[in-house]
Amino acid sequence: MKVNNNISRVLNIYSKNFNEKNEKVNNTNKKDTIEISAKGRELQRYIEFAKNIELKNNRAEEIKKLYDNGYYSSNADKIASSIIEYMKESDV
Repeated sequence: MKVNNNISRVLNIYSKNFNEKNEKVNNTNKKDTIEISAKGRELQRYIEFAKNIELKNNRAEEIKKLYDNGYYSSNADKIASSIIEYMKESDV
């Protein structure tokens, strides 16, 4: 029986197996990530800004009573546009 001393072949096989195992381990260590777009971050700032606005309770109650009694009408589109413009100008 003749033994071949071709060690480089054995090392290549070992290296190949070692690299395959490392690739499997690296693939399992990945974590989920999420990215928020610039528009999403802007919207988030506006929402936080809106949460922090303090209303004068007396005036809000007065308008609510007028609205409930039919003496106050509103245009939702105009109100929303005004709120957005105010928030943009305040540089939130």
